[in-house]
Amino acid sequence: MSENIDKITSNLKRGELITIAGRPGMYKTSLGISIVNSISKQTNEKILYVTLESSKDTLKKRFVGNNVQIVDDINDIEDIKSKCEEMSKQGLSLVVIDYMQVITTSNEFDNKLEEKFYISKLLKTLTIELNIPVIVISQLTRSIEERENKRPTLHDTITTGLQQDSDKIICLYCDNYYNNKSSNIVELIIVKNRNERLGTIKLKFNKDTLTFE
Repeated sequence: MSENIDKITSNLKRGELITIAGRPGMYKTSLGISIVNSISKQTNEKILYVTLESSKDTLKKRFVGNNVQIVDDINDIEDIKSKCEEMSKQGLSLVVIDYMQVITTSNEFDNKLEEKFYISKLLKTLTIELNIPVIVISQLTRSIEERENKRPTLHDTITTGLQQDSDKIICLYCDNYYNNKSSNIVELIIVKNRNERLGTIKLKFNKDTLTFE
């Protein structure tokens, strides 16, 4: 496990909402799993990984700890909240939700962005009520592809609905995705970090093991 991944996890704070965002193909899920595996080595408490894109059977072999519970059959925000509250009674240290754009709600809104704002506020409330960090993985707008510099900025996260409530936002960028290079470097661009430093962390990604080195 990369020392930088461990450094990231050591900076996760209780009550924080953390967004991991990027365009498709930027290894967002792999980063979420790497963080879970790092945390699982540090605690015996349960970790909840809610996958809205992959099946439990597909993902379970990528987790190293036996304290990770994978859920792949709920996507309503109220159901996710109830599951978190239920697990917190036995001890819960972290929740990861993959990914934001597939979360639903039974409430009706005038547009999708208002719906995302509602979901974001519920997630932030959950972090405070349960006193744990919650990580949400999110896609970024396609408009990034239309400009010369495709590195994400804080402005690009507006459409996620998570920008205002997130305490930390980490955007992923892989230069080789756009430039057909053989580089395995993934940039973790910290575009929001409440009361702390911004900056970029560069990690090596192993495509064979789907892990950061």
